Amino acid sequence: MFEVDIKRLYLRTLDSITAMEEEMRYMRKGIIIVRKKGNAEQRYVRYQGKETFIQKASEEEICQEIARYQMIKGQCEQMRKDLKKYERALKIIQVTPEQVIHEREIFQQEEERMLKKIHESYRKSLYSPFEENYQYPTMKGELVSSKSEMMIANTLFLKGIPYEYEKPIFLGTERMRPDFTLEYKGEMIWEHCGRMDDPEYVKNWQDRRMIYFQNGYYEGNNLIVTYEDARHPLTQETIDAVINDIMRK
Repeated sequence: MFEVDIKRLYLRTLDSITAMEEEMRYMRKGIIIVRKKGNAEQRYVRYQGKETFIQKASEEEICQEIARYQMIKGQCEQMRKDLKKYERALKIIQVTPEQVIHEREIFQQEEERMLKKIHESYRKSLYSPFEENYQYPTMKGELVSSKSEMMIANTLFLKGIPYEYEKPIFLGTERMRPDFTLEYKGEMIWEHCGRMDDPEYVKNWQDRRMIYFQNGYYEGNNLIVTYEDARHPLTQETIDAVINDIMRK
C-alpha cells in the first residue's frame, strides 16, 4: 500500500508541476515598479532588466496576472521540494522515477487498447439494436454491413464525396450512428433502411427519424434516406440519382 501511495503522489505532483510550468510560459512575468511623476503615479513591469510602462486601462489586469504568476511560481517551487521527498521515498523501496513513469505509460496503453476493443465491439448505438455483420469491403477500405451500403459507399467514393461510415454523433442526449455522414457543401446524413419488411425495424427507424427531426435533420434537406425490402432492393440507378441530386445542391 505504501508503494502504491508513493507512486501515486509522485505522479500527481509531477503532473501538477508540468501543468503549472505550462501555464506560466504564457503569463506576464516580473515585478511592478511605481514611480512618481508630479502628483501622479506611473507603474512599470520590470523583467530581465527591462521596464515596460503599464497603460492605466490595463493596469489592474496586468497586476493580477503578475501576482498570479508569483503565486503559481511559489506553489511550483514547493511542489518541486515535495517531489524530491517522494523521489527519496521511491529510492527506499528501490524504485526509480523512470520506472514509475514507464509503469503509467504501460497502464495508459493497456487502457487505450481496452477502450478501443470496447468501442469496436460496441458498433451499434442505442437506436440500432439489430445484429450487424460487417463483411462487405468498400473501395475506401472499410467493411460495411450490407451489399447496398457497399454500393452507396463505393459510389460516394468514385464521385469524390467525402464520407464517414457509422460515425458516432450526439443529438441532444442521444448517441446516434448514421450509416453515412457526408461532408459536401455542409454536413449531411444518409441513412439506408434496408429491412422495411420487418415491423420491429420499421418501428426503430421511426424513433430514429423523430430524433433526427427534433435536432434539425430533415428529409430532402440534410437527411437523405433510401429504402428497400426483400421485394424492392436498392438499385444502382437509385443511388446515382440521389448522389446526382446532392451534387446539384
